[in-house]
Amino acid sequence: MYFSFYLEMVEESKIESIKRDKSCYRENNQAELTSKKEYYRNALSVAKEAEALAESRANDEAIVELENRIKEYEEREAMLVYCASIWIWLVLFLD
Repeated sequence: MYFSFYLEMVEESKIESIKRDKSCYRENNQAELTSKKEYYRNALSVAKEAEALAESRANDEAIVELENRIKEYEEREAMLVYCASIWIWLVLFLD
């Protein structure tokens, strides 16, 4: 009788120990998952910021390139107008 009572106590102790271990494992696992989730959320945030910065820089470079081309075309247009006016003057006054 005493032996069966002792075995029952040991079994209950094992069950309680397993429950505690399981609970502890779940808590640790949850903490680890939360930590990983936060890490990847931060990494995603940094990646998005880097992407936005790269896009902004690319847009800035494109704007500068377009402004340079516009300036170049305006200079060419001014030169063509000047040459055309000289040609017209020569045609009108040298004929």
